[in-house]
Amino acid sequence: VIFKIREGYEVESIPKVMRIATEDKLLSFSVNSSHNNNSIQLVITKEINTGMLAADFYEGLKSFYQKTIEMQHDKIVLKKI
Repeated sequence: VIFKIREGYEVESIPKVMRIATEDKLLSFSVNSSHNNNSIQLVITKEINTGMLAADFYEGLKSFYQKTIEMQHDKIVLKKI
């Protein structure tokens, strides 16, 4: 997603670049953000490299998704100039 920054505003902060993955690399999630003078680009990627997970993987799956939710709470902050 690319956000255009209106004239009269500047970027104060954007989400940090972050990546998590399960030990076996079956699930991964990343947040990548960047900005230039008048736009912010935000790329969120989720990869699932399996069609089925064993029942004993449930706690790990639950923990993985909780971390992805936390990662998405970072905010884009603009300030008026």
